[in-house]
Amino acid sequence: MPISRIRLGFEAALAAAWIAFVIHAFAPGGGWVDAVFKNGVYYGLIIAASVGCLIRAAASRHDRWAWGIIGLGLAIWTVGDLYYLLRLQDLVVTPVPSLADVFYLAYFPLIYVGVVLLMRERVGGATRALWLDGITAALTVAAVACSLLLSPLRAAGEGSALAVATNLSYPLGDVVLLALLTALAAAQRFQLDRASLMLVGGLVSAAAADALYLVQNTNGTYTEGGMTDALWAASLLLIGAAAWRDTPVQRSAAAWRPIATLPLVCATVATVLLSVSTWHPLGTLGPALAAAAILTVLVRLAVTLRENKRLLETASGAALTDALTGLQNRRALMRDLESMAATATHHDPVALVLFDLNGFKSYNDRFGHPAGDALLQRLGLRLRALEESGARVYRLGGDEFSLLTRADVSTAASLIDRAVQALSEDAEGFSVSASFGAAFMPEDAADVSETLRLADVRLYSRKATFYADHDHPHEELLRVLDAREPHSAQARRIAAEIAAEIAEAVGLDPHQQREVVRATLLRDVGTLALPDDVAHPTRPITEAELRLVRQHPLIGERILSAMPALRPLAPVVRSSYENWDGTGFPDGLSGGDIPLTARIVAVSAARAQALAGAGGTADNAAPIIAPRAGSELDPELVRLSAQARRGVAEPPTG
Repeated sequence: MPISRIRLGFEAALAAAWIAFVIHAFAPGGGWVDAVFKNGVYYGLIIAASVGCLIRAAASRHDRWAWGIIGLGLAIWTVGDLYYLLRLQDLVVTPVPSLADVFYLAYFPLIYVGVVLLMRERVGGATRALWLDGITAALTVAAVACSLLLSPLRAAGEGSALAVATNLSYPLGDVVLLALLTALAAAQRFQLDRASLMLVGGLVSAAAADALYLVQNTNGTYTEGGMTDALWAASLLLIGAAAWRDTPVQRSAAAWRPIATLPLVCATVATVLLSVSTWHPLGTLGPALAAAAILTVLVRLAVTLRENKRLLETASGAALTDALTGLQNRRALMRDLESMAATATHHDPVALVLFDLNGFKSYNDRFGHPAGDALLQRLGLRLRALEESGARVYRLGGDEFSLLTRADVSTAASLIDRAVQALSEDAEGFSVSASFGAAFMPEDAADVSETLRLADVRLYSRKATFYADHDHPHEELLRVLDAREPHSAQARRIAAEIAAEIAEAVGLDPHQQREVVRATLLRDVGTLALPDDVAHPTRPITEAELRLVRQHPLIGERILSAMPALRPLAPVVRSSYENWDGTGFPDGLSGGDIPLTARIVAVSAARAQALAGAGGTADNAAPIIAPRAGSELDPELVRLSAQARRGVAEPPTG
């Protein structure tokens, strides 16, 4: 039988025995029945609870010290009760203090230590404000408890000083315990797990039993085996059961706002107690604790105000700061630009410089966003060094930065050069640089919006120039293709030269001519996805392999579509294996349905292959390519390809 079922069965038996004990407390049977319940059932329950708690400490390492100390406290309390049964129960006058009192009172410090150890992990994340709330709640509970126990405490003042001290120790120990539990519960945001709830329930039951005993003993109405003993037994049983239900607390994700609830309630209760004490005597301790609770609420309020001020300052700073680089953000730029624009003069101009990174998107795509963020942080840190020159630097978002300073054109030039260097980084496999656009107030513009517009226009003018000079994203793919098919590298470049001349001859604009050249170079990029023995067979290929080969224009289209700069080439590469008579692949297009650029690529590749087969001689290549005109290739473009290689290209007729 599983251990858990045995434990549950044992706990059920103890619960049934306790219920029977409670029933007997209200309807005593007399004689041997009373003896069974007073001596047998009661002591069996408290011994079982104590032993169960100690077994839990020995059986599990988790919270072993906490439960071991709590179990020791229960065991010492049980020893005191057994001593009372064996040595003091039959005495006419019970001595105070006695050895039983020593055992009973030793229970309190052990329980305090055990509870603190048990709750230590659970309140590890408590803030200073939460601890203040816990102290406030503890003081309030202590004030209420002392006020309610006032009469019994006064009655306990009769007898010797040692007897009075002993009698006072019980309610004061319970008050401290209740205050401690309240403080720890508040520090946990009152989100207690099952074990904590049962532990608190057991300790509160013990405090209630002590208070009830104090009242009954003062009034002479205490009887063994009654509800007071039932509460003591319930206390130990709950604590023992809690030891076996050590479930971690699951705190709610909702925000905890004790300032609106707990301090308000505690302050209200403490105020009521102080008001009552003015017309009904409550002693000294209760009102003093109530006053301390109100004072703690005031301290809590001061702490809250200071924290709110700090949070407001932090939020204000965060609203003007870029979270990634720590530089000021666009909102801060607009604030500073408005401020500086109001005082800008021809003798004291203001320079606004906008920067945009070149190559950052490629870096991000290649190395991933975490690496991209790290690069932005490095560049931002280097750009921040310019603040030593009196400039203000900003990150506007993405890969955009800005610089604002009081300087004219000549003075700002060196600062801009330093900023461009700070925002540039080169290493193996990548190169990131910066384009910039600058505008000056009041020379270029008198208001902020026009200054921003001019700087933005100048920035993207420079950026367009940069990419016109550096836009070669196809070269990396071409290097891979050449490494895979080195025997075709020369033919690809000859085909690209032919394609350039044909494209010019048919009247394509320079941008379209450049795209045709690139498409010709990358026509077979889809073969990179084919197995070597299929892409370069040394045996006859199967029908299935042939179908796979005819898929490579589609693969090439997908490869190029994934690269924004090469995306316009994708449909050209897809259709570059279509035949003029409709027998090509992958879509079976024919004649004029085939895009002109794709027809140019096909004719250029065929012409380059013919030249290679003819030893590079145009006259010898003509018989090789001529039979394909009108069937596979556009006949007019075949004519132009022959003229292009002779350097006498003519515009197409018709």
